[in-house]
Amino acid sequence: MAVIVILGILAVAFGSRFMGNAGVTEVVDRDNALSLLRRVQTQAMQQADDSACHQLLVSAKSLALSDLAACTKGGVNQVTDLSLSLASGQFQLSAGGTVLSLPQTLAFDGLGNVPLCAQGCSLQIAGQGKAALCIEAQGYIHPC
Repeated sequence: MAVIVILGILAVAFGSRFMGNAGVTEVVDRDNALSLLRRVQTQAMQQADDSACHQLLVSAKSLALSDLAACTKGGVNQVTDLSLSLASGQFQLSAGGTVLSLPQTLAFDGLGNVPLCAQGCSLQIAGQGKAALCIEAQGYIHPC
């Protein structure tokens, strides 16, 4: 019994070294993208003006505000580092089941919806593994 317990502890401690980290980077990038999308969505719902601060540009390797200069009012930058660059892998955006060519702009309206995603969108990160985010027609953003 003691041998089995010791082997179990060693397997947990050293098993990850031999298994690799395939897909872990994509999941971390997906979670960072989810946080960024939700932050910009929240800003769009809290501010009445239609500014570029509520638009994210999706390219093959990055997700960032479409126009950072437009987010400066009265000499004060309203945002801090709202961008994500992928170290490995690429973004792929599809709307209504159709893969879109990149770059594309995801613009949030005052209700937190993305008009481009009226039929639902999927933002996939593909590298060694795959991880995806879904943007529902009602604006709900979640891992899928």
